[in-house]
Amino acid sequence: MQLTYVWRLACRYLIFASTMSIGTFLILLGIRYFYKKNKKIQDNLSWYQMAVFGIIVFYFSVVLGATIFARGKYETGQINLHLFSTYRNAWYTMEMVLWRNLLWNICMFVPIGFLLPMLKKRFRVAKWTYFGCFLATLFIETIQFIFRCGIFEIDDLFNNTLGGVIGYGLWYLCVFAWNRVWRLPSVPAIAVLLYQLPLLLTLFVFGCIATVYQIQFFGNISCEDVSKYHNKVNFYCSICTLEQNRRQDTILKVHKYDKNETENIAKEVFWNTGKLYDHNFNYFDNYAMYYSRNNEASVKIWYLGGNLEYADYTQQWDSHGNPVGVETAASTARVTRKVEEFGLDIPSNVLCVNHRDGSYEWDILKTATNSMSGNVTCVLSENDIIASIQYYMLKKEKEYTCTLYSEKEIFEQIKKGKYKALVAEDGTCLGAVKSDYVCLEYMGLQHIMDTKGYFQPIYHCVLRIKDKQYTVDMPAIVSHKS
Repeated sequence: MQLTYVWRLACRYLIFASTMSIGTFLILLGIRYFYKKNKKIQDNLSWYQMAVFGIIVFYFSVVLGATIFARGKYETGQINLHLFSTYRNAWYTMEMVLWRNLLWNICMFVPIGFLLPMLKKRFRVAKWTYFGCFLATLFIETIQFIFRCGIFEIDDLFNNTLGGVIGYGLWYLCVFAWNRVWRLPSVPAIAVLLYQLPLLLTLFVFGCIATVYQIQFFGNISCEDVSKYHNKVNFYCSICTLEQNRRQDTILKVHKYDKNETENIAKEVFWNTGKLYDHNFNYFDNYAMYYSRNNEASVKIWYLGGNLEYADYTQQWDSHGNPVGVETAASTARVTRKVEEFGLDIPSNVLCVNHRDGSYEWDILKTATNSMSGNVTCVLSENDIIASIQYYMLKKEKEYTCTLYSEKEIFEQIKKGKYKALVAEDGTCLGAVKSDYVCLEYMGLQHIMDTKGYFQPIYHCVLRIKDKQYTVDMPAIVSHKS
């Protein structure tokens, strides 16, 4: 969740939050007037407390809007009671949006933990602030589950409460600093330090995660997220023989482009197509978007591998908003030449498939060497100009040698329940196996790209359980040599 998105959500629910805050303030004002009229004020509901409570209501209303009202609905209520499962998912996919969501869930409750001690003396005792933050996040998660507008996750309870704990520590630090400045009786410095430990530990843990990821050689793959299931079942193998000796394999890597490199690629594409580049761009986590002058064309380039998508809007719609026709009978040589004019490479031994709808495709997966794989699709307009290109071509480089587990070792791991999950054809997942017999029907070596661009080997296995096929991917690398 990017900061701009958080800001848009806050602006969207600004009126709602303001209404809730003003309404609450007016109610408290009425209560204050009632007490004053009956001479029962006795320091209840001071103006300071009313202001703080109004701020809390305002902020919490924005939080409710972002976590409940801004989300779509699930068919049924979703519950995830696996502690730190969102951290594991973020680690093995290394999607920055997942890490931002985790940090956002922590930071979201920091203001609540900071403001509660300012509202009431009772909340100046740590346990009451912690308990109040826990009840607030429990309320949000329960509403999400009841109205199916989110997932009830124990990780959210942990992260939000942690944010409240950090907020309380920051309030304690501010009180300590205020008392020192104005020479008022101060709290012990050791207590201040203890209340900063949650913040320091959080920063330390996230720093360690980033450091470990940077120093490890390969990136992460999802099938490394292995669980331990207690299978009490007889496994047998229908394959004639399983290889019992470990073997060597070669790992290739794709280049990871930085922002300057992607911009140079976009400039070259615009230059080759006669478009002017006006330094109009947007950067995202996994790709960058570049636009030509007057937004006539755009190029979307992925950092990992340099795949790109090009669209010429002048060849898709004319000046009156009518669709431009396509060329359905162009020769292979003609279309290939048009694509190569963009500065894009297409292997000469790959056949071009004309889909007879204006689109032409080169599927390098079917005839690829190890150094290049992917596919290219383009649409040729009736003006003999490329209207769009999807260039999903991975050029592999930098060979590394690694040692793989034997097929026999992988089979033993499956028998012991050491895998992520068994996936059926309909997408349903199975953890622990409850069956009399499980048959291993297939085991083959495949390569998938990890989060750093390495094509890591995995064993793709097919199991049959009660006349239903399940697949499971198993990490294959034991060690590597650069």
